[in-house]
Amino acid sequence: MNEVAVKVRELPQAAISPAKFAHFVLRTGQFDKVIEWYQAVLAARIVFRDERLCFLSYDDEHHRLALIHIPGLPPRDPGERWHRPCRVFLSRSR
Repeated sequence: MNEVAVKVRELPQAAISPAKFAHFVLRTGQFDKVIEWYQAVLAARIVFRDERLCFLSYDDEHHRLALIHIPGLPPRDPGERWHRPCRVFLSRSR
């Protein structure tokens, strides 16, 4: 049987949390359906849309959510669709 070595990373004593969540990017094969879902759930508006990309926002930011349309991409666990989260930090010192 194969053994897997697990490396545990020590976290700093004081957690460093982002000041706010800037945006996240998702890939989907169900472009229209996912756009409609986030519009309903987040009360988001479409800021930009073409056949490949859609940017949505629910506040004064340009976009909080970007969707990448990948035709034929099968539905899977939503956790496997994260492409790139982005966070905002006010300062590196804490």
